[in-house]
Amino acid sequence: MDLGATLCLPRNPQCPTCPVKSHCQALEHTAVDQYPGRRPVRTLPSQRCRVLVLVNSQQEVLMERRPPTGIWGGLWSFPESPWDSPWESWCLDQLQLVPTRGDSLDVVRHTFSHFHLEMHPVLAQVRSPVGSVMEPNRWVWYNTASSDRRGFPAPIMRLLEKLTPRIRAGV
Repeated sequence: MDLGATLCLPRNPQCPTCPVKSHCQALEHTAVDQYPGRRPVRTLPSQRCRVLVLVNSQQEVLMERRPPTGIWGGLWSFPESPWDSPWESWCLDQLQLVPTRGDSLDVVRHTFSHFHLEMHPVLAQVRSPVGSVMEPNRWVWYNTASSDRRGFPAPIMRLLEKLTPRIRAGV
């Protein structure tokens, strides 16, 4: 029998109907309101990342399919650049995209069961060099006006919805 879930409730204990009330130390010492005790607050570690909201001349946003395992496995997300290097050079080196302007935006915080994620978004206009090719299963230029609703993690979807007016206006 699970007394903690049915009778020994934190806000409304059912002591008169409890089958073990004659052995209850809390009832004997009139300390029922102290049990069950609160769980200790668990401090979750924080991780931070820089997400790049890269917009091309057609007001499409670059999305990357995440690896099948790990956080948001297989879902579409914004590219992430390393925290300790300039995002502009990473953009050019890794994506062959030339940033023409960019704005750092407010931090977006999302909590998982085992850590907090602080996403530092950068909204940037980019141009693609002539002849650049992308892998269609890994990268896509996403049109925010389309009815194509790919699988996005909830915080990425919220950020995308928030930025859509700016994206459509040309960043």
